[in-house]
Amino acid sequence: MEMLTAALTSRYHWLVAGGPTQWSTADWCVSRVLVALGASELAVVWAEASMSHDREGFPAWRLASGLEGLARAYAAAGRRADAVERLEQAREALAQEPNPNEVAVIADQIAEVQTMVDALRV
Repeated sequence: MEMLTAALTSRYHWLVAGGPTQWSTADWCVSRVLVALGASELAVVWAEASMSHDREGFPAWRLASGLEGLARAYAAAGRRADAVERLEQAREALAQEPNPNEVAVIADQIAEVQTMVDALRV
């Protein structure tokens, strides 16, 4: 529960001091923690919220990361078709990222989610 408390506290602070970039990231973080805690339906709500902020000017890696987070929440909730769609969108966004270091980080996250999606076939 400490992990969730920390994520929500961080989100609160970013709501006060940040803007759309920080709000989106904070909601993504809360969703990621909720997936880890097994609260998949609530994770979907927060992942969808993370994608609802104004993303104008976001670098490609940040958009890909948000889509990865949404795919992760959908996969955790057993929503395979939604997860597959968001993974494809995440890969398309990541293909536009020029920084290889950013690509490597997000590609690893996408691979984790792909493993989750593959497990849903069973």
